[in-house]
Amino acid sequence: MAGVAVRESVTFAGRPDQVREARAFVARLLGPSHPCGDVAVLLASEMVTNSVRHSGSAVPGEAVTVTVVVRDAGVRVEVTDRKADGVPVLRPSDGEAEGSRGLRLVEELAVRWGYERGGAQATTWFELW
Repeated sequence: MAGVAVRESVTFAGRPDQVREARAFVARLLGPSHPCGDVAVLLASEMVTNSVRHSGSAVPGEAVTVTVVVRDAGVRVEVTDRKADGVPVLRPSDGEAEGSRGLRLVEELAVRWGYERGGAQATTWFELW
């Protein structure tokens, strides 16, 4: 991915009702004509949902930060939260189970993804192009 065109971040309360706001932020920033827009919005939604469910960000006063980096030919989305004890793990797919699909979608649809941990925070990210 070539030079940075736009980098914006927004911090949301770590609550389930804020996932919709995170989706809207990514969609607004990318606009309706961005070639990676729909997939970026879907994956960002999954990652923010994971943050709210599995990190310490769902406790009162904690937050989730979504950063979107739009480049010439793609996009990188980072979701930073209060670090949990574990790390993101792809779980075996159970066709009937509710949940455990978000990270699998990221694995299937993103060009690259990963996570970084430092201090009291963790960042999970993906790239599309």
